[in-house]
Amino acid sequence: MCEYCEESKIIMTKDVISDFNWGWGKDKNGDEIKISEQEADHYPLGVMIDRGYLRLVDIQDCMCIEGGEKIKISFCLMCGKKISEK
Repeated sequence: MCEYCEESKIIMTKDVISDFNWGWGKDKNGDEIKISEQEADHYPLGVMIDRGYLRLVDIQDCMCIEGGEKIKISFCLMCGKKISEK
């Protein structure tokens, strides 16, 4: 076993811009609604091995048990060992 399948270490990460940052039209002063990437709220997503599944998680809140996006796997992608369902 390795740290990725034994300790649920994050395999890879990606920053995503929150859906709540997007809008269109004009604000109450009549100005166009614009937001720069620096002003946008980013949240990090990560991929980890969890109880026999490859899971896409919000890194800031990944310790809770949730459905979310997951793919059933039977071996660790990093070390090749068979994964037991805990």
